[in-house]
Amino acid sequence: EQQFGEREVCFRTLDLYTSAVLEACLDPPSAALPEWREVMNQLSETSCKVYRSYVFQRPEFIEYFNLATPVGELGRLNIGSRPASRKQTKGIEGLRAIPWVFAWTQTRFHLPVWLGIGDALAQAVEQGKLPLLQAMYDEWPFFRGLLDLVEMVMAKADPRVTAMYDAKLVRPELQALGDELRAKFAATKAQVLAIVRQEELLEDPSNAASPELDEKLRLRAPYVAPLNVLQVQTLKNLREFDAATGAGRHASYQPSEKEIIELLSRDPHRDDKHPFQAAMDDCLMITIKGVAAGMQNTG
Repeated sequence: EQQFGEREVCFRTLDLYTSAVLEACLDPPSAALPEWREVMNQLSETSCKVYRSYVFQRPEFIEYFNLATPVGELGRLNIGSRPASRKQTKGIEGLRAIPWVFAWTQTRFHLPVWLGIGDALAQAVEQGKLPLLQAMYDEWPFFRGLLDLVEMVMAKADPRVTAMYDAKLVRPELQALGDELRAKFAATKAQVLAIVRQEELLEDPSNAASPELDEKLRLRAPYVAPLNVLQVQTLKNLREFDAATGAGRHASYQPSEKEIIELLSRDPHRDDKHPFQAAMDDCLMITIKGVAAGMQNTG
């Protein structure tokens, strides 16, 4: 809908697709040098190893992920055509790719995009390959496109927002993992900036991934950040209510305003929910849609 929903936008999108295909066919880039491919293989191996060391080999990671993101709540909301998991399991293995990325997008961390890349680049730089990496960025469209996309998504991240989710939703003994991951984010950002020769992300307006994105992000920020604050409080309320199995300070909630009653009546599962739970689900849905629209990368 975003790319083809309106006539003018549709033709603009088709223009971009057609020109890109014609340019790639009529003026293809030169083949990658053997040493570039060798470095790329090294980067791939190292980044994959680091990524898996956190996601699959840190026993506390899955609990941290479930607490720090709304992934557990996505399954009970009417989002998408398939369940969040392929099978009933508490591990990452059964989770579909879209909710995995979508959950991290909601917390403004985008972890699946950058985790491991910083370590791989740092290792290559320590081996004296910074000039080679910079040459790859200048002369190899594949590598330039890869780093431009990473830079673009990292520019949409906000570790301060992620820290807020941790402070409100994550058990204190797991918050050290969040601090460690945010340090990884900062290190990855520094490595990317060194290779693209910039002081700040999206400093170059000709970034092929998304020109003029820096201005767009600054315009959206005042609207997206309050949605994150509201989402954190909504998640906290929902989890406290579920933990109390319908009891507690929200158990007596009964809306009296006509507009609220009308809004909650639209929930097809309203008969199976407490009014407070239905209201919080509705609020959560609004924040999820708002943050996704602001990020433009939903998974």
